[in-house]
Amino acid sequence: MSQRKYGLPLSVSYWIKRFRYLIGLPDEIDFDSYAAKKITLMEESARSLLITRRGYNHSDPNWEFPEFKWKNSIGRIIFIIVLIRMTILSFYPNSTNCLWINIYLGNPFHGETYSSTVAILGLSLLVVCGALREYCIYLDDIGAIKDLEFLRVIQLHGFDCERLLINRKQISSFKRFLVFHVTNWTSMLRFNKLANGLIMLSFRLYDPLFYSNPVYAIISIIWIIMETIASRLSFTSLLNVGGTGIALVPWYLARLRSCYDLALKVSLQNSVNESSLKRVNYRVIRFLNGLDKIMDDSKYLLFVAIFLTSFLADSVIFLAIVSKFPKQIIGTFYFAGFFCITAIGFIIYFTGGFVQLADEIYILLVKIVNKCPLAIEEKLNTHKILDRIGIFGTGTKIGDIIDRVTRDLFVYYILENASTVMLLICNINASI
Repeated sequence: MSQRKYGLPLSVSYWIKRFRYLIGLPDEIDFDSYAAKKITLMEESARSLLITRRGYNHSDPNWEFPEFKWKNSIGRIIFIIVLIRMTILSFYPNSTNCLWINIYLGNPFHGETYSSTVAILGLSLLVVCGALREYCIYLDDIGAIKDLEFLRVIQLHGFDCERLLINRKQISSFKRFLVFHVTNWTSMLRFNKLANGLIMLSFRLYDPLFYSNPVYAIISIIWIIMETIASRLSFTSLLNVGGTGIALVPWYLARLRSCYDLALKVSLQNSVNESSLKRVNYRVIRFLNGLDKIMDDSKYLLFVAIFLTSFLADSVIFLAIVSKFPKQIIGTFYFAGFFCITAIGFIIYFTGGFVQLADEIYILLVKIVNKCPLAIEEKLNTHKILDRIGIFGTGTKIGDIIDRVTRDLFVYYILENASTVMLLICNINASI
């Protein structure tokens, strides 16, 4: 009787604990080891997707994963072959007289009116995703994303406040979000690797020719393998990049919040000495230097990823709504479109926290400068910081654009009419 009484709660608590670990909510005592394991899994996913040469180890620019070059070369060749195939399917006549070309290219939509539309859309997605993938590898090569080493720090040292540049107050919420995100994002990536092949296969299973024509069936299987590799090297690889980018945002946000906590603590003092002002300046400058570097190196990636990817996602969803595609195509379009928009929305949502915190730090720095009677040199450094951090809350407005256009037109007019202006000035001087 007592065993039942105490056995059931223990069993329930055990399964609750297992479920929490499954979704990325481990116990506090296992947090560091659990985080290191999940970050390693995410790094291994990036390695298998050939999206990075060095993973999270950017301290040695000459090191790269073994066998990366030849695997990446084979992947690129397969990707180019799939692009050529999609190009032919996009512009080749889709009729019964050309059935042989559809058989050898493994076209699952042969004879359908929407065959070219699907091929053109697939070609567009592959070109955009492939170009983004190559640009991400380029950024990895030049060391533009060196800040990914913060994930290596967690792998080796756990959530060390000093190494991560985060205070103890902010480390708790940061590590919980990071572990939860990495755990579930990695699980989604592993599922997506399997789903790519299943989606490509499902298109053929609805085709009667797949069962009646052995040549078409065999060639289709070969194309399924190549399509799966191409989709892994484009869409799934970019999902890994997106997951890593989402992990970077809360780390920078936690660092900025740590700067805010330090500035708030110093601003509450009746009189601020030079050492306190220097400490605040050092922390804020270090944060701004790191953020400016990664933003400058990856600015085109952020623009293309947010603008072009969201545009394609909207287009895919629109086509799924208005076009008369089969259900499996519509479901694939819905999933890909809404997932991309959701990921971009999360990044923009968390990035919005920078503007508010930057404004608050700006106000605190002004208070600190006014409370520090001496330290002229450090005050000048603070004013430089105020100029830099003030940019966060200064977005481009329509008035700025009008002023810029007006100024440029005025300069252009002066240059075009320089002789007339000089003659006018000389006449005025002569009259005076």
